[in-house]
Amino acid sequence: MKKTIKLFGIIAFVAVIGFLAVGCEIDNNENNDSEMLDGAWDRGDIVVTFSNGIGVFTQINSGSGWIPVLNNGKIKIGDQKFRNLKKSGNLQWSCQERTFDADTQNSTGWADCTITLSSNGQTLTAYAPSTTNPTTSYTKK
Repeated sequence: MKKTIKLFGIIAFVAVIGFLAVGCEIDNNENNDSEMLDGAWDRGDIVVTFSNGIGVFTQINSGSGWIPVLNNGKIKIGDQKFRNLKKSGNLQWSCQERTFDADTQNSTGWADCTITLSSNGQTLTAYAPSTTNPTTSYTKK
């Protein structure tokens, strides 16, 4: 009987440690949830792909304001468009969005931005109040 109790105690201890390890991992994901944004998002003139808490340019179409910035070498496909994503509410993240100046055809740096994901997960809205066009919408590809 003593061996059975000892074995049960060891199994219970391992189960508790396993539960705590899984619980920590779940909590970590709940703090950011940026994987909800993972995948390609089309704005019409550009496509941004999110992975690991960043969004990178994966396509820049002709007619986009980003084309001159791309052509003069100030950005390239694979460069970050969104960075520093942090969960800030239900289906909402604060981050920084790369900006450009159409007159100088140069990337001007980063603007504070809020990303909101629609409840159906098919539309993403980026709001950067300090930019010329503060609200842009992307559709899941």
